[in-house]
Amino acid sequence: MVHEDVNVSEEWRLKILEEIGIADLLVSLWSENYYSSWWCIQESGIASFRKDLTVIPLSTDGSAPQGFASHIQSTKIEPSYVCLDELMPGLLKAEPDFAIKLIFKSIEESGSFRGAETNFSKIIPHLDILTPEQGKRLLEISIANNQVHNASLCIKNIYHQYSLNMVVYWNQRITYTFLNY
Repeated sequence: MVHEDVNVSEEWRLKILEEIGIADLLVSLWSENYYSSWWCIQESGIASFRKDLTVIPLSTDGSAPQGFASHIQSTKIEPSYVCLDELMPGLLKAEPDFAIKLIFKSIEESGSFRGAETNFSKIIPHLDILTPEQGKRLLEISIANNQVHNASLCIKNIYHQYSLNMVVYWNQRITYTFLNY
């Protein structure tokens, strides 16, 4: 929230509480400067009481959450570059469908075998939460991108870690793909 989000003569405290009350996700950037802000500490503490709110504490200098937010694990980040991998555990908790779409996009855009394997490895721990539609989409992405389709670790993982139905679908699509060449 920035100054432009609060109207003239609107009470900041109420606006902050309102926004925390409707948020699905709170990403806080912890640092020594964060500790010096009474408001930042209060916001994190209030947010940490909401059981339906995912808090992702990121530390720019090794600082850990304090006060009521101290029970939430943080991770140290490079302040000039926040990697999606650092946010993914929190995103999967707060918005699993959105997080899975992001992982699928990275798999879909894989431009090398090793890149495909790296990107594909991000979905492996979450195969058990995929809906049948998401499983089908993963297979379609894998078949459409030859870097994924032909990367040995991707094929090995999909065969060993996914359900028989998806493997059958995978085999049918591969056969179909070969027949169309």
